[in-house]
Amino acid sequence: MRPSIVVVSHFEASAVGHGGMHRSLQVESDARKLVGDDHVTVLSLDRWRAARQRSEAHNGHIGAGVGLSRSLRRYQVRARQLRDNPFKVFRIGRFATAIPFSTTAWVEEQFVAEYERLVAADDKPKVCVIEHAVFGAIVELNRRLGIPTISAFHNLEALDVTRFDWRSRRNVLTIMTDLGNELRLLGDCTARLSISKVEAGFIGGLGLDCQYYPYLPVGVLRERLMATRAKREAVRTRGGPIVLLGSAGHAVTADSMRWFLAQVLDQGLPPEVGIVAVGSDTDVLLEKPPARVELRGWVNQPDLDALLMQASAVVIPQQSGFGALTRLPELACAGVPVIAFGHPVLAINPTPGLHVVPHDWRCLSRAMQEAAAEVRTVSSDEYQDWERAQPRPLANALATALCHDDPVPT
Repeated sequence: MRPSIVVVSHFEASAVGHGGMHRSLQVESDARKLVGDDHVTVLSLDRWRAARQRSEAHNGHIGAGVGLSRSLRRYQVRARQLRDNPFKVFRIGRFATAIPFSTTAWVEEQFVAEYERLVAADDKPKVCVIEHAVFGAIVELNRRLGIPTISAFHNLEALDVTRFDWRSRRNVLTIMTDLGNELRLLGDCTARLSISKVEAGFIGGLGLDCQYYPYLPVGVLRERLMATRAKREAVRTRGGPIVLLGSAGHAVTADSMRWFLAQVLDQGLPPEVGIVAVGSDTDVLLEKPPARVELRGWVNQPDLDALLMQASAVVIPQQSGFGALTRLPELACAGVPVIAFGHPVLAINPTPGLHVVPHDWRCLSRAMQEAAAEVRTVSSDEYQDWERAQPRPLANALATALCHDDPVPT
């Protein structure tokens, strides 16, 4: 009997939105290709919470009772965080917990109950895929119910959303305790998949078998990116802007963008090069941007597509964190050349159109000047050859979860 896959995600899968939503779309699409649409159920925490809020508002439940309930839940979450990681008692303001949630405290009991109702609805063999470290209660429930769990985390959160201060013993011990809790949760899973080669190697090095599961754009998102590439080839504009792309709401990305803009202020841009920064919170990176630098902030999808069609290249000056795991494949799919330091490339197989430069402003400046002076689009063949070469380990993970020797047939 063909198994059912229940995908439990934090974000709602969407072709429009941030990279986490795009990754969720990929996982859901890959699951459907493996076992068929009628054998896949998706439970999104974001979607469930939004539906619950709408229901409360419709039924007139927004009031003192709900406010009291939410306040009580905040205290409950805090108590469980402290139980999981006693170092969090020292948390002040946004001091790195490191992460503001825990593997057991962040998800409402009603959400777990909704998941239990879903898996009890039929008697097909089931496998659960979780995309985030907050679903520890679901892993525990699966263990009681005999349902295998595959982890396909978007990142190791304790390492991805925090800043290390190696001089602070408290900071390091707090982050390492959060990381330890995530690793213990991974150890409770039947199979493990990682979006990053760095994380897959790290987890595997600790004795937990983990397969590299790279991000690839799928469905209407892939179609839209390929359409952008086709327009770039048709227009072939010379001297388009260099795009600084990313969410400054993400600490590591914001740090890299601030470094880039500090170099512009200190050393200037090469002639004929203009910068356009796009992504959430990029419009507040500088109070007064210098000449030939535009900080647009968040833009809607049609405006972003139009900008990528005109861009000479995208620059990704990331120097820490765990890569640019969705941006690099999507830009290659859209035909846009990328200039980056070597750090992001550690996490994935290098994408076509990627120009890696040393961590030096003069080298980066020269690469931007060269990109602005030429017309370059990554061809469809280049991208599709790279895409075909990427591993697709979900089938093997599903076979492992079901104790099969061979991948599940599609």
